[in-house]
Formats: sequence, C-alpha cells, structure tokens
Amino acid sequence: ATLIIDEAYKDIMQAAGLGADIIYFPRRAINASGIIGKAGKAANFIAAIRKTRPALSIAVEGDKVSQRFLPLSSCEVSIGPDNRYCNNFTLKLPLRQTKHHVFYDYEVVSQEIAGTATPPRYVKLTASAQAPQALSCVLQDKLPFPGNAYVILHPCATKDYKQWPTEYFARVAEFLLAQRINVIATGAGEFDRATIEQLLKISHSPIVSVHDQLNLRQFIALLTNATAFIGNDTGPTHLAASCGIPTFAIFGPTDEFLWGPIGDNSTIARSQVACEPSCLRRKCAENYRCMQTLLPETLIQKLNSCL
Repeated sequence: ATLIIDEAYKDIMQAAGLGADIIYFPRRAINASGIIGKAGKAANFIAAIRKTRPALSIAVEGDKVSQRFLPLSSCEVSIGPDNRYCNNFTLKLPLRQTKHHVFYDYEVVSQEIAGTATPPRYVKLTASAQAPQALSCVLQDKLPFPGNAYVILHPCATKDYKQWPTEYFARVAEFLLAQRINVIATGAGEFDRATIEQLLKISHSPIVSVHDQLNLRQFIALLTNATAFIGNDTGPTHLAASCGIPTFAIFGPTDEFLWGPIGDNSTIARSQVACEPSCLRRKCAENYRCMQTLLPETLIQKLNSCL
C-alpha cells in the first residue's frame, strides 16, 4: 500500500513508523512557485502516483487534492466520502459524522474494503532518536526543578470560543509548581504568543515557555516524556493523546462526542453547567459560561490521578 500525505505531516508520519511507502504532496513548493513551476511540480507528483500502478485509490478525507489528482492516477477503482469533491469516484460512501466521533468515519471505509469493521485508534507516536537531544538543548537551564517531572500546558486555541480562561491555566500551573512539578507552556505563531504572554504575566510562578522554539519532532519528544498534557480543543491535544500520555482536554461549546481525543489515556474536562439553548459557538449571550464555570479546582482534581 502507498499513502499520499500532505508534506506538512511528514514529521508525524515518521513518528508513527507505519512502515508504508509514502508519497508527500508538495503543497508548499507548489504554492511558492509560478505557473510553470506549479505545473511541473504537479506533474512530478502525478507521475510518482502513477508509478505505483494503483488498482484502488481511497480518498479518506475527500478534499480538493483528492478531487484533482486521484482521477489522474490511472487507478481502476476510486473510493471516497459522499461529498462534492468525490463526484467522479467509482464509489461514494455515506459517512455518519453526526452520529459518532468523526474519527469513526474511517471505520466505514475499512468495512467497505475489508468486509469487517476495524475499530479506529490513534497510531502511537514515538520520538526520533535525535529529537530528545535537540529538545534538551532547548530546555537547558530553564526548568526550575531540574530532573523533576513536567506537565505541559497548551493554553492556546484556534478559536476564541474554545479557549479556557488563561487565568485558570495560571492557577493550575501554580498548583503544579507548588508540588515541585515543572510546567512547560507550548504554542506557535503570533496568535498563541499573546495567550502565552498573558499566562506568564498573570502567573506568579516560573512557567517555562517554549513558544515557537520547537519543531514538530521536538514537540513529539516533549510530549512523549511528559507526566500529563492539559489543553483546549486543539490539534496538539490529539497529538498528546497519540503519544500515550495522560491527556486532559477542555471542552465548552464544541462537542467532545464528535471532536474529543480518543483513547483510554484521554480525559474530557467539561463544566456541569449547560449552555443556553440559544448559544452559538461564535456568539454566546452568557459569555461562554460553559467555559467560565469549569473551575481550575475541578481540573486539578482530575489531574491528581496521574501525579
């Protein structure tokens, strides 16, 4: 089997160690090229796919890349989700995202191909041999309690309505540091920078920020050796769960039944105070009380089980 993956996920695929042949879609190189360059890189990508002589192609996501390139792969049969991007495919599978976790839609594809359902699970991510040494250079002389355990806080979120109050993260950090457990705050990009700067300003404890200091390989190494991870409804929370560490995911307006991290090591933290019926993710009459009423003490109580 050959996997076709966006090059942005190359480090994750290497950490997954699947042992499969992989062709990476050169999105960045195509976007950075002129018209002739785009055409040349796209042609090389198509040639690499055709060289595998596929009899069957499966578009798991069913996105624009699948729509444009898989029909050119010379495969005999193409399978994809029943959406507008897979109109020309041989078989379109109706997915059931509103009935179960979106991850379980992959089970539908498995059932169609193999005849039996394979319960989805995260692939366990492991750090590369070089990553821990590179990570230690980043953390050198920064931890207030060298040699002690550390917990990762990811106080950032791509959407404001997914973000637990930063002062709540600060209170969790103060609790951990009082136990002589190191606290490392993670994030990337300008949007995350403002959140982490606020966290450091609010807190009176020595939180270590590695904002914009880690590549993906180093971040996976950081996760692999952490005692626990606490984060909002974001991609890094799913990466933490994939590394097998205790992962505490904070949810409010979004539905953990559909979007929460899966696995026995994942714990959902949610307030018992319900949202208003009229509450929308982007507009809330009650100032997102589902997030405001999830107090740090509740999360600390959950966290105590793995400290």
